[in-house]
Amino acid sequence: MTPSLFLHLANLHRPRRQGHEAGDGDRLAIASLCGASAHSGSDAEADLDKLSQVASELADAIVAGRVPLPVGNLNTLARAAPSFQHLITKPTRSAVKLERSELPAEPTAVLAARVAAELGLADLTRIKECARSECSLVFYDDTRSRTQRWHAEAPCGRLERQRRHRTLLDSLDDNEALASVLRVLRQNRERIVDVMGTVTALMRSPADPYHERLVACYPQIPAASCPC
Repeated sequence: MTPSLFLHLANLHRPRRQGHEAGDGDRLAIASLCGASAHSGSDAEADLDKLSQVASELADAIVAGRVPLPVGNLNTLARAAPSFQHLITKPTRSAVKLERSELPAEPTAVLAARVAAELGLADLTRIKECARSECSLVFYDDTRSRTQRWHAEAPCGRLERQRRHRTLLDSLDDNEALASVLRVLRQNRERIVDVMGTVTALMRSPADPYHERLVACYPQIPAASCPC
């Protein structure tokens, strides 16, 4: 389960690229995720900001692998909901149990209860921080291999690949780096020559007298193929 609301809240006030700031639309979207009615006013804004800060601190703890997780502030906010799921912390993981409250419903409390429920069902080891140094947004890695590095392909994934490409090009102007590469090639010269000889042999055309013998040794070579 992807903890969408938790991620939205944790990222609400995190630094973003220039010209992209969280605004009223983001706040309304967060409220709509759990069916909370739109609300305004300084108190409501302050409550939402507080919940966002709690979520951000909890995200930092998850990413850093700290245990037990600091769930106390989240539980306090969630208790104001008429029906809430309360997180109980354990030394190595988090768990949930359902409790009931007769207190009146507060939109922020409903959001906090939803966050508690999401985290109780999510695999917290999949919550990560974007690997791009300029970005601190958190995301949920739902890939099978658990190897997602950036919160999004655009802009972070694209910019990181561009940076690696520029670094490679810059290294061509570095005499010391080039000398290091040449040393490695010289040290492995015999092996490289052997490999290239094998590649050259495998590329013989069907007209070559050795082609039939190669096909017998390497059945994956089509008998009538010609790389020319």
